[in-house]
Amino acid sequence: RDTVRLDSVLFASRGPLAINPKVLTRQITLRPGQLYDLARTQRTTRLLGALDMFRFNNVSFSKPDEPKRLPGDSAVATGPRPDRYLDALITASPSPRFAETTEFGGTYVAGLPGPFANLRLKWRNPFHGAEVLELSGRVGFEGQYNRLGSTTDGTDNVYTVQYGVTAALVIPKHLAPFGLANLLRDYQPRTRLSLSDTYTRTPYYTRTNAEFTFDYLWQTSPYHQYIFTPVDLALVNTPVLSDFYKQRLATLQQEGSPLYQSFRSIYEPSFSFTSIYNSNDITQTRSARYLRLFAEVGGLTRDLYRNKDWFRGRGDRDTQLEVYDFAKLAADYRQYYRLTPQTYLAWRLNGGVAHALTRTLITNTSVTPAVERDLYTIPYDKYFFVGGSNSVRAWQPRRLGTGTYATLLSDGDRDYITEQPGELLLEGSVEYRFPVYSFIKG
Repeated sequence: RDTVRLDSVLFASRGPLAINPKVLTRQITLRPGQLYDLARTQRTTRLLGALDMFRFNNVSFSKPDEPKRLPGDSAVATGPRPDRYLDALITASPSPRFAETTEFGGTYVAGLPGPFANLRLKWRNPFHGAEVLELSGRVGFEGQYNRLGSTTDGTDNVYTVQYGVTAALVIPKHLAPFGLANLLRDYQPRTRLSLSDTYTRTPYYTRTNAEFTFDYLWQTSPYHQYIFTPVDLALVNTPVLSDFYKQRLATLQQEGSPLYQSFRSIYEPSFSFTSIYNSNDITQTRSARYLRLFAEVGGLTRDLYRNKDWFRGRGDRDTQLEVYDFAKLAADYRQYYRLTPQTYLAWRLNGGVAHALTRTLITNTSVTPAVERDLYTIPYDKYFFVGGSNSVRAWQPRRLGTGTYATLLSDGDRDYITEQPGELLLEGSVEYRFPVYSFIKG
C-alpha cells in the first residue's frame, strides 16, 4: 500500500498513486479544523465524480479513538474534556482506464432506410493528471428527396452521406496564465481541446468542415453550466457543386441573395459564450426548466489578412479563401410539466438573430458583365434553420421558411431541395408526450 500526504490530506492506494495528488487535493474541500458542513461534503463528492475517474466515491465520518488512560493518571481523569473531532474518510473505486461505446441506429426518410454507426473510445488519465482523451467516429446515411418541383416522376430518391471524426482532451483545470486559473477553482473548472473533421456528400454539393476549439467549462451548481470558447477556428470547403445547384445559386444571386458566397472556401475564426441551465434529472422524470443562452462573434480581425496573397491564394475568385465577420445571439427556453408519472406537457420557445458586422464585396458572375456589390454575408453554418426531428417536426430538416412562404424554381414548381437559412429565428412548439406502447414514447 502506497501513502502520500499533501496539504493535510493523506492518500492511501494499492500500488503507486495513479493520479497526481495535486489534482485530487483540488477536488477535496474538507480540511482539518472545519465544522461539519453537509454542503461541503456533497460538493467534494460532486467534484470527485465530475473527474470521471471513479465508478463511485463516498465520504464517511468516524470518531477518532480516545487516548488510552494509564493506571493512576489523574490528569487524564480529571482534566478538561477534549474537543470532539471527526475523521473524514473518502473511498473511491477507479473506473476502467479504457472504455469503448458502439452505437447503431437508423432513420427512415424519403422512403429509404438510413443506417448510422457511432464509435467512441475513452482513455482515462493518459497523462496521470485525471485527463480524459476521447476519440470518436461516425458514419451515417440518410434518405433525401431528389426532386426539382412538386412532382417526382422518373426521379429516384437518394442518400446523403456523412463521415466525421473527433479527438477531444478534457483537463480538470483551467489552463490560463497569471493565476487566472484559480479564479473559478471551486466550480469544477475544465479545459477542453477538440479537433474534428466532417465530410458531407449530398446530391447537390459536397462539403468538408475541419474545426479546432479551445473551451473553458465550469459549473456553479448541479444545474447550471458555463462554456467560454476563446478560440474556435474552422475551415469549410465545398469542392463539389452539381450543375443544377450551381444554377439555383446563380438564380438566388441574381435576386440579391448572398447564399452563393456561403459555398466558397471559408475560414471561420470566432469566440463564444454559452450558459446552460437544466433543472431536470438524468432520467427526466419531473417537472423542469431548460434555458440555453448563446452569444458568438467572429472575424473581427479579418481586415488584417483577408486580402493578402498568402491567405487567399492566387487561384480563381470562386476558389479563393474568404472570411466573414458576424455576430450571433440565440436563446432556447423549454418547460416540462409532469401531468402523471407517464405523461408530460412540454413547450418550447426558441429565438435568435445573426448578422454580418460589415459588408463584403460580392462579384456577381452570373450576369454579363459581372457586377460587384457590397452585401452583408455570414458563413453558411452560422445561419438559423428550422424543421426536422429536433425542431418543428412536421417539416423536413432545414426546409421551413417564414410562415407560408415557399421558394419556387424557374419553372414555377415548388423548390423542395434548397435549404432555407435565415438570419432571424422565432420558433415555438407545444407537445403532449405519452407512452405509445411499452418503451415507445410519443
